[in-house]
Amino acid sequence: KKPNDNMCAACIRDKKQVKAESWCHDCQESICAFCKELHKKFVSLQKHKISPMTALQDQDDKLRCLVVDEQCSSHAGKCLAVFCLDHGKMCCSICFATQHRHCKCVEALDDIAKKLPGSNVDWNIHILSEIAKITKETREYKELLIKESNTAKETSIASVSTEIENLKSRLDECQQQFEKTFLRSHEEKEEKQKESVLDLKRYLTTVKNGETLLSAVQQKGSAKQKFLAVVNIIAEVEEQFEQFKATYSDDEEIQYEHNHTTILKQVCEKNKINDVTEVVRPSGTIWKLSTHLPSFRVLEHVEQKEISILFKQGLDALALKAEKTSNFSISGSAHQGVFVDCETVVTACSSPPSLKIFNHDGTELSCEFPFELKGKPCLFSGSSKNVLYVGCMSSVYKLKFISREKNSISFTCVAYFKVKKDFDAFCIDEEQNKIIVA
Repeated sequence: KKPNDNMCAACIRDKKQVKAESWCHDCQESICAFCKELHKKFVSLQKHKISPMTALQDQDDKLRCLVVDEQCSSHAGKCLAVFCLDHGKMCCSICFATQHRHCKCVEALDDIAKKLPGSNVDWNIHILSEIAKITKETREYKELLIKESNTAKETSIASVSTEIENLKSRLDECQQQFEKTFLRSHEEKEEKQKESVLDLKRYLTTVKNGETLLSAVQQKGSAKQKFLAVVNIIAEVEEQFEQFKATYSDDEEIQYEHNHTTILKQVCEKNKINDVTEVVRPSGTIWKLSTHLPSFRVLEHVEQKEISILFKQGLDALALKAEKTSNFSISGSAHQGVFVDCETVVTACSSPPSLKIFNHDGTELSCEFPFELKGKPCLFSGSSKNVLYVGCMSSVYKLKFISREKNSISFTCVAYFKVKKDFDAFCIDEEQNKIIVA
């Protein structure tokens, strides 16, 4: 059923046919008495302007002509009655009394409406027609823009989708190449590390077997058996250590770093994913394994040097009382010297970089050190009398005294450790197996 033009618009939407009695200027639709009461009830609708209306139906063009009593927007229940020509505003009786009573040109709406020239109405109709024309053209242009915009939207979405698929394909290819290169490099290093672990297991087996055998011989063996067992076990452990050191002299720990946050940029600019950066540092494996090797004894009495009370108790060296037992002069200038036993002192010289060894009576001993000094050396004496630590630039060498003749002495390099930067001085915490550099 086609809704009647005089019916309430709100009720029509609710599929009801109720006659309209008022017009809501804010809703721009006709409403019935019930809907009018709803406007008064709901806060959001209370300020809507509502006017009573009568509807006349033009049978020729079916146009509705509304005769409305305009309600005052400022004073509820008051209709607009006069027009202030001074301010160009319509007023109710309260507006006139409170705001326009001093105005000179105020006339009743009915009186001023009679003065409206007919030509003005025609002119306003013309203006409205022109506005309608421009509005229609603007609406049509906007609709065309919407249509073109939707076409452009679909084109853009399709283009982006295609480009993303291409980019995904490039990313997949670059990822495959990256993984292939990285895994090949990693597997090579992992294989070497696994070989190192196997050799360490073999070395551990040798050490544990030696410990078990020597313990058994100590309990039940003869003096000769004990001597032979000590010599053979020490030789076997030292030989296997030397083999491990020769094989893994450059043993390193490797960590990986990669800037994965710029992968898309890498692919777009270089068409590849940057390789992983390998952060390499010495593993210290050889150094750790060598910790107790110099302490083996065959015929010597087990003798440990006491840690200096200067370090143990933090005493002031200048406050200690010392007794001079001997003195001698050396050629050149030495900036440091340490005793490796009660008779032998090693001195470090900076110009030229060198190490010199003297007896306590001043006799210089010849010695070929197992490394080349490329900078100013510094020294530290180990807790065992046959161990000497030498630092140079960024390396620390652990030397073991192996033989001594009348005017010569021999050392072998048990292990060395390389730190990140050059240092001026160092010391060794043998209990914690730590190197402290300055």
